[in-house]
Amino acid sequence: SEDIVEAALLRKRAKDFKEAHRLFAQIYSERMDDPKVVQEFAQTKLALARDINPRADLVAKKPLYGEAAELLHRAIQLATDPVREAWCWFDLARTLAWLREPAAEIETAFLKALSLKPDEARFKQGYQQWQERERQGGSPSRRQ
Repeated sequence: SEDIVEAALLRKRAKDFKEAHRLFAQIYSERMDDPKVVQEFAQTKLALARDINPRADLVAKKPLYGEAAELLHRAIQLATDPVREAWCWFDLARTLAWLREPAAEIETAFLKALSLKPDEARFKQGYQQWQERERQGGSPSRRQ
């Protein structure tokens, strides 16, 4: 199973998200308690969703974002490394924003990421961008 995980990670790094997804799906039932595998699988689903033509019917994107949110919740529960947990919270915040979940849930996720890794500039920038979108009417970017 370690070889499949490594192959999936290599495919993800090469931006071959379809193959990475296939490999993660193949190994997930065996490694569903590994926070790294769960988080990487979630990030792969998010990448696949982002790659879908923005003009395409959102029917194809929404399930991927929903599945990624579920995986990120699981990864957060499993994480023992605060850095991994922080990134899971950040990814979850962005995913919840895309899904147009309540602002309080999104903000909680951003703040949790920031509390775990307050020096991470990408967390600060993502949170500020989301706050700005909220001030302008709450319409999250579909490009996340």
